[in-house]
Amino acid sequence: RARAREIDLLTFQCREIDDVCVESASEENDLERVEDLLSDAEAHRSAGQGAFESLAGDDVPGAADLVAGALSLVDGRSPYDEIVVRRRSLLAELREAAVDIRRVAESCDVDPERLAEVVERRRRLRDLRRKYGDSLGDVLSYRDEIGRRLSELESWAERVAVLEAERGVSVDVERRVSADVAAARREAAGRCAAAITARLPSLALDHAHLE
Repeated sequence: RARAREIDLLTFQCREIDDVCVESASEENDLERVEDLLSDAEAHRSAGQGAFESLAGDDVPGAADLVAGALSLVDGRSPYDEIVVRRRSLLAELREAAVDIRRVAESCDVDPERLAEVVERRRRLRDLRRKYGDSLGDVLSYRDEIGRRLSELESWAERVAVLEAERGVSVDVERRVSADVAAARREAAGRCAAAITARLPSLALDHAHLE
């Protein structure tokens, strides 16, 4: 009964963990970043658009335009040659940063359905950690452990059959050896009794006899 109860418990736990289908030990951290993106997507997009406008806006001059204008004022004038050469890389970096920011901002989509899915997924992962480990890595390790234990319990009948077969072989060996020992004892008994009887008179047992 104890074995049956343990099998039921471990089967339930294995199924509960497997149903969640944990992708990796880092899945929860990955989902946290996704939830942060989705839950504040509008603000992320707005901030990115503002930063892009500040760097390379279409309506008003951005930082890149201002730097380009400043460099053009001194470009070709020998006292500023070294400064212009060094600062052209700054201008390129500003324009590259503007492109990157705009790309990220445009990827910040408002998606309530996806957000709800991520929130629910994180809840299920937290439930697993609450029951089976401090981290998802611990949960996965526990799943491996109880899987091995469950296999042992479920293969109990087969293990019993193996042990019974081994026991039968051992019993046969013991019986054969016992028979050999008994035969040796019977064969030696007469000589042993005669030798002891011969010594008994020295113990003041003149009329004693051993069979």
